[in-house]
Amino acid sequence: MERASIEYAINALWQVPLLAGSAWLVLRMVRPAPVTQHRVWLAVLGLAVLLPVHGMGSGGVSATQHAGTVIEASRHEALVLPAQNDLPRTPRQRFALAPLLSARTGSVRLTTRTVHWLLRLYVATIVIGLFRITRAWLAARTLVENSQEICLSDRDRVALEDYSHRLGIKPPQLRQTGEVSSPMVVGGRAPVLLLPEGFARHTENEIRAALCHELAHIQRRDYLVNVVCQVAALPLAWHPIVDWIQQRIHMTREMVCDAMAAQEMKSHLGYAKCLLALAHSMLGGRGMAAQAQFLGLFGNHTLEERVMRLMDTTTMSVRAKRARVVSGAAMMIASGVIAGMFHLTPTMAQADVLPQATQNPPEVAQAAVPAPSSPAAATPGDAKPAAEKKRSNVHRNRGDGDRREPTEQPLIDKDVQQRINDLAREMADETAKLNTPEFRQRMEDLARQMAEETAKVNTAEFKQRMEDAQQQMAEATAKFNSPEFKQRMDDLARQMAEETAKFNSPEFKKRMDDLQKQMQQQMEEFSREYQRSPNP
Repeated sequence: MERASIEYAINALWQVPLLAGSAWLVLRMVRPAPVTQHRVWLAVLGLAVLLPVHGMGSGGVSATQHAGTVIEASRHEALVLPAQNDLPRTPRQRFALAPLLSARTGSVRLTTRTVHWLLRLYVATIVIGLFRITRAWLAARTLVENSQEICLSDRDRVALEDYSHRLGIKPPQLRQTGEVSSPMVVGGRAPVLLLPEGFARHTENEIRAALCHELAHIQRRDYLVNVVCQVAALPLAWHPIVDWIQQRIHMTREMVCDAMAAQEMKSHLGYAKCLLALAHSMLGGRGMAAQAQFLGLFGNHTLEERVMRLMDTTTMSVRAKRARVVSGAAMMIASGVIAGMFHLTPTMAQADVLPQATQNPPEVAQAAVPAPSSPAAATPGDAKPAAEKKRSNVHRNRGDGDRREPTEQPLIDKDVQQRINDLAREMADETAKLNTPEFRQRMEDLARQMAEETAKVNTAEFKQRMEDAQQQMAEATAKFNSPEFKQRMDDLARQMAEETAKFNSPEFKKRMDDLQKQMQQQMEEFSREYQRSPNP
């Protein structure tokens, strides 16, 4: 159990950011409707919870279960490892896509003490997450029990029943409480719409906008979906990316309900104005909408992004949108395949097997070093150098009592050796550059310049200049705050107001009109005189 929990947490640590990052890039590029964004984030949360399970058990064979391969490092050392070719073949290996879909396992070496501490932290985060959900659920029940029934006006009640009938739902129970600052829905089977005190003081359009938004939550069963998401994310309650994914789910859920309410009001701009007016009058109260089990009108601090979405009128051509959708889908599929192809497995049990394998029991030593048939069979030409005796011999134990035949295996792959050599060469080149006289001279010059600048900053002249500058700024600030300066600014503002009033007075406008008429008459007279004069 503890091994499976640690394996799940280790793989979720890198798979969840990969899924969330690819989903964010796709949605940023495609910019689909809010309902599509909400579904994408729900799918990302589901994959984040289920994908770490993929590959568990495929690479976790303990070293005590399969000990059929013996690698002899020298004549006196032996290492026992599982024989991968002796493992039973699964039915998936018959298909051509099985090698691509199966997880590539890698090992992460952990000590027993580290595993125990990680397991305790993992269980603690799950318990804390469950405690938070339970506390929010109890707070919701207490909030409903302490509220009072309320009756809307005939006009608002008719609007509520009409929109509920169009959505195909039963009108919810209306209750009023002073412990909330905005309308919110509580409950799944029998939802209750909690309204803040003084809700009836708002205008008709504002009340209609709030009711349409909350009824959209009830029609979509967002309360139950929210509870399922909270419970499903408990195994990943410690992951900050999962918390961010849930925030995106909450935000897109509110956007979907905003779109439904704006469609009911027949105006996105009008609904946005009502939303801002409600926020201006309601957000001064207590923020109960931020709890996990409440679906409030202004929860999760997403008002600005919601209003920007309502005001967004940009359109995209069908061809460009199709290309972005195809590329985004390919990116999502690629990220999911990459996350599913690789799997990390903690190696905890193999530490107990290695000491047993290195004891070199007599039967393993005899099988690993075959004796010659007679001394005469050994010839000088058959003699091998001492270095050849330390090469590894791999013996396959088929389990049927047959004699094991030695086969030579290289200790290090050629590609790995080439990469190690290239890396060593690059490190040597960089070390040589650091040890060159030019680089040392540059570092000495830089140190000398920094010392000179530091000495200048610490000189008495520089400190005196800084004190003079501070004194001048203090004097200027005192002048700005002095009564004389404020009086001068007030006089100037009064003069500007008087001049502006003169410009806007009827007398000034009359004088300007007369001047314009006079100029027009003079231009007409000049034109007539010019036409009467003979041509030169």
